Amino acid sequence: MAARFGSLRLYFLVVLLLIGIVACQAAPATTPPTAPQAATVTAPTTAPQAATVAPTVRVAAPADREAALVEAAKKEGQLTIWSVSGEYVPQSLVKFQQRYPFIKINAVKLGNTEIAQRVLAENKAGLHNVDVIHVPVAQLLDVRKAELLEKYDWPNTAAWPKEIRTSGDGYYSVFMAVYNTVAYNTKLIAAKDAPTSWEALIDPKWKGKTVISLSPTEQLLLSAAMWGKDGKLDWDKATKYWDDFFRVVAPATTSSHTPAATMLAAGEYSLWVTSPTSVVTRMARDENAPIALTLISPIAGPSRGIAIVKNAPHPNAAKLLADYWTSTEGQVEFAEAAVQTPMDPKAVALSQSSRDLAKLDLFMLPIEVTTAENTKRSADYWNKMLGVK
Repeated sequence: MAARFGSLRLYFLVVLLLIGIVACQAAPATTPPTAPQAATVTAPTTAPQAATVAPTVRVAAPADREAALVEAAKKEGQLTIWSVSGEYVPQSLVKFQQRYPFIKINAVKLGNTEIAQRVLAENKAGLHNVDVIHVPVAQLLDVRKAELLEKYDWPNTAAWPKEIRTSGDGYYSVFMAVYNTVAYNTKLIAAKDAPTSWEALIDPKWKGKTVISLSPTEQLLLSAAMWGKDGKLDWDKATKYWDDFFRVVAPATTSSHTPAATMLAAGEYSLWVTSPTSVVTRMARDENAPIALTLISPIAGPSRGIAIVKNAPHPNAAKLLADYWTSTEGQVEFAEAAVQTPMDPKAVALSQSSRDLAKLDLFMLPIEVTTAENTKRSADYWNKMLGVK
C-alpha cells in the first residue's frame, strides 16, 4: 500500500514492513479470528470479529490521569456521540464498554454536513447536547473556525506521523480514512472484465450500466489532489476527466450511497463509481451481496477526524473516548467494525481492512488543501454535473 499524505508515502511503506513483521511474529501463537476480505475481487462471506481483535500493545494514558477521568466520568454517567459512522459505533466500542460499564453511550448517525450544521445551530440556541463528533475533516474545520472545539492533548497519538498528529493543533485528531473507488456487480461482470484504470471507465460500453451518487461532493477535489504534482492541485486534469466521464457514460444518479449500493447489489447497474471502499466491503461481508471492489488504482479519500465539543455536557467521558479511539486497541476495533483505514501505525499493521487494501495505491487528501474554497469548488461542480440546483 503506497498510501500518500504529503510526505507520508515513505511512512506507510515502512508500515507495510511492520505488517509483515507482525504476521511473522503472530503466526506461531494463537489462531487469529476470521477476517473480512475487503479489497478482493470476490465477495467475502465471513463476518468480522471486531470485538476479538487484540493488539499486542495498548498505548494508554498514565494510570493516575485515567483514574481521575474515570472517577469524574462515573458522575457524568453517559456520553453522546454524533458520527457519520454511527451505526458502527457500538461495534467499535465493545471493549470500551467492558472497561467503562458505567458510561451509557448515545450514538447518533448523521450525514457529513449535518453534524457541523447541528453543532453550529445548537450553540447559537444555547444548547449543548453532544460530547464528541466524528466527521470528515472538512466539516471539523468549519466547527473549529467557529471556536466550538475543545483543545485536547491527545496523549495516545505521540507515535503517529507528525503530519497527522499535529494537523488539528490539538482541536481534533485525524482518525480514519475512507477511499472512493469503483465497485461492480459480480454476477454481471467477471473479475477479469472489471475496469482496472480510471481511463477504462470512459467507454461507451458502460453507458446505461453505471450509477453514481451525489454524496462524494469532494470527488473533484480528491481527483485534483490525486493527479496533481508537487502538492499542487490539478483542477484542469480533474475537470476534463469528469467532464468526459459524464459525457460518455451518462451515469444514473442517486442522492446518497445507500440507494446506489442497493441498486448495484440488485443488479440494476453493473458499476458504481465513487463508491466508498467501506460500504462495498461491509455489504459483501455482512449481507453476502454480489458486489466487489475493482482494482482501479490510485484511489483517493478524505480523512475523518474526532473532536471534543466545547461545553460538552460530559467532558470526562468524552476524554476517555478520545483516548480509547486513538489507542492502538481502539483504532483496530473501529477499523474492523467500519472497514476504514486507521492512522495509528501499529493499528495499520494489525488491521485486516488495511491489509486488504495493500495492493492499491492509496491517496489520503492532504488537510492543507481541505479549505472552504476548495471544498465549495468541488461541491459546486459535482452538484452541477449531477443536476442539483
